Amino acid sequence: MKENTKERGMKAWASESAQAMLEFAVSILALITITIAIVSMARAVQIYQGVSAAAREGTRYGLSHSANSQDPISTSAIKDYVTTQAQNAGLDPHSVDVHVSWPSDPLITSGTDILVTVSYPFTPPFVSTTQLTLTGSSRMLVWKQ
Repeated sequence: MKENTKERGMKAWASESAQAMLEFAVSILALITITIAIVSMARAVQIYQGVSAAAREGTRYGLSHSANSQDPISTSAIKDYVTTQAQNAGLDPHSVDVHVSWPSDPLITSGTDILVTVSYPFTPPFVSTTQLTLTGSSRMLVWKQ
């Protein structure tokens, strides 16, 4: 027996509806994944910017309070200042790793350098096994007077 046209139309409509639901599910899953990846990368860039800015601020602070200045400070004071700058940028102060050094350069005879390096761990969401270390550093010349 032949099916009537109304029943054939209902089966075709149900088949198209199921196909549309499946396409929507696949599309929304891809869209959500891409959105999470974009937000994750934006957060990594924000953290890197905060780390780099804290390193620059620490270098400037160490430069203005160097051993040659009126108000010299210690390396630990520079580290504390950098940690505060990183906290102001929205980073966890307990996770910030700061290294301050005064590297020598034989080509520089009229001063010395200050080098501040700041590192911060970043774990992308939903990937707990991967941890990236974002590092920013700044180096400036301290002139002898």
